[in-house]
Amino acid sequence: MRRSIRTGWLVSVMALSTLVACRGSGGEPSGGDGGHGGSGGGEAGGPDGVQACVDICEAHKMYGCDPPERNCAESCGLTLMLAGSGCEDELAAMYSCYMSGAAACEDGVPAECKDEEDAALSCVAADGCIGLECTYPHGVEGNECACSSTCLSKKHEVQCGPEADGKTMCACLVDGVEVGTCEGAEREVCHLKQGCCQEFFNLPL
Repeated sequence: MRRSIRTGWLVSVMALSTLVACRGSGGEPSGGDGGHGGSGGGEAGGPDGVQACVDICEAHKMYGCDPPERNCAESCGLTLMLAGSGCEDELAAMYSCYMSGAAACEDGVPAECKDEEDAALSCVAADGCIGLECTYPHGVEGNECACSSTCLSKKHEVQCGPEADGKTMCACLVDGVEVGTCEGAEREVCHLKQGCCQEFFNLPL
C-alpha cells in the first residue's frame, strides 16, 4: 500500500515531540512548486490542513487502514508542524481529495489525487521535513531515542541518551556530520524542530 503524507506515518505519542516511522518498544513502522499557499487554511470554504488530515485519519480508522487507537488530532498536528506552515494549503487539498477514496484506502491513494499529492510532496520537500524514522529502545518513557528525517533535502538526526550524572545529552547531525550537542529535556523524545537541536538545525517552523 502506498503511503506518503498519510496519518499512517505517525505514532500519536510523538505529538508530544517531533515526523514519520517509529520503531522500538511500543512503536510502529510509518513513513513543483504547486504554489506554496501559506497558512491560510486550505481552499476557500474548505477545511484547514489539520482538519482535513483529521477527517481522512478518522475515515481510515473507520475503514481499517489506520489503527483504531490512533489519536488523529495529535498525529495531524504533528504532521502539519513538521511539513511546515507554508504547505498547509497543499496538504489540505491533498487530504480533502483523499476523502473520495476513503472506503477503498487499502488500494492506496486515489488516482484522481495525484496532482494534489505531487504538489503537497513537492512543497514539503522544499519547505519541511519528510520521512521521519524514530527508535525508542526502552519505550518513550526510557529517555533514550533517535530520530531522523529529511529536511530541506538533507538528513537531520537527533540522538539522545542519559548520562551518568542524570542529564540527557543529544547529538545533532546533518547528513551524518555532527553539528552540535545539547542537553535534552527531562523526558526526551528526540524532537527535530522543537528540541534542543533546533539551535543547530535552524529548520523553518
